[in-house]
Amino acid sequence: MAIPSVKFYTGDLKTLVDKLKSENGKNIFCDGGAEIVNELLKSDLIDEFIISVIPILVGNGIKLFKDGRPEQKLELISVKSFDKGLTQLHYKCADN
Repeated sequence: MAIPSVKFYTGDLKTLVDKLKSENGKNIFCDGGAEIVNELLKSDLIDEFIISVIPILVGNGIKLFKDGRPEQKLELISVKSFDKGLTQLHYKCADN
C-alpha cells in the first residue's frame, strides 16, 4: 500500500542519515520507538530530542529508550506547556 510522501527504509541507519544530511532541508524527524532511538544513539546520530510528556500514566506500553543504550548528556533548550497538560521538553546533546 503506497502512502503519499512516505518512504519506508530497511537499510543501514547511518547510511540513511548521511544521505539525508547531504540533501536540501534542515531537520530530520525520526519516530520509531526505542529500537530506532537506541541504534541512532549507538552511532551518535541524534543531535536533539523533543520529548512530549502526556499527563496519562499507562500500565504498559512501548518504551522510549531501551536498556543498554549509551549514556547521553543533554542540555535543556526549552520547555513548552499546552492547555491540555502536555509538556514538550526540547534538549540538545551536550558536548562531552
